[in-house]
Amino acid sequence: MRIILSALLTAAAFALNGQLFTGVGGELRIPSADRLVATQGVLSQIGYQRGDFALVGQFRIPSSTTHWTQPTWLTGARLEWSAYEISTDSIPLSLIKNAEFHVVVSGQWSKTGGHRFVSEHLGGFDIDHWNREIYQFQYGNNEFLVGLGIQGRFGSWSALAEVQYGPGPRLDTWVYKSQLMNTGAEQILEDYYYFERFNVARLSFTLRKHLSF
Repeated sequence: MRIILSALLTAAAFALNGQLFTGVGGELRIPSADRLVATQGVLSQIGYQRGDFALVGQFRIPSSTTHWTQPTWLTGARLEWSAYEISTDSIPLSLIKNAEFHVVVSGQWSKTGGHRFVSEHLGGFDIDHWNREIYQFQYGNNEFLVGLGIQGRFGSWSALAEVQYGPGPRLDTWVYKSQLMNTGAEQILEDYYYFERFNVARLSFTLRKHLSF
């Protein structure tokens, strides 16, 4: 009990020197592989900022069932660094002049669902056999992106627009084709795996509320 209480007091003391925030936003992900399609999504965030650095937990808000051509993620974490402050003193608009703008460097890790997509086809009878085809698709577990963004702070609210790029989760594909003979035997025509590596470009916009206690 004493160890737990000490940990809570330490976390509380650390939080006094920083600030918690929550956020919600949207993103567009564009994979480099031709057979994969771009995806749009909504996300939520909870983070902690101290000085020029912020640590963020990120969660995708599911919208619909995905197809194998749409690589998706479930949870993730971000590290942000406010690397450079943009001066707004010369801008005549008071709203922008009183705001704080920074160039933000970010690194992001995302965990994909690892769901296995299977498509099986059995063709009609042809002389003495049926044609059978099985396709299986599965993504790797991890995605890593880095990027740059512009963050504007307006009181307890901030907005972050950014562009990120990096390797997406590796796509594992299994192809199996055979003929099912009317004698009960099976003649295998193709049976192989191949692994596809691709990159992901990510565009996002996040609105955040900084909390005060």
